[in-house]
Amino acid sequence: MDIKTAISQHGAAAVYAAAHRHSGGDQARGLRLVGLSPKTMADVWGVMSAAFAAMTDAERAIEAASASSALESRK
Repeated sequence: MDIKTAISQHGAAAVYAAAHRHSGGDQARGLRLVGLSPKTMADVWGVMSAAFAAMTDAERAIEAASASSALESRK
């Protein structure tokens, strides 16, 4: 499956979340869940970038709030 198909079938936010988990080492809940099999971290980054670009403004806002919350909780 290619990135566009994964985004079309699962939604950009779901693909982005899977790529984010994958980049953090959680391959079991990573890109395989959305039908993608990256070979390198560059592949993971490419998926993450494409998914982020395809996300709606609302999805990006939710992601930004989630990331800010996670950073705040680590203080």
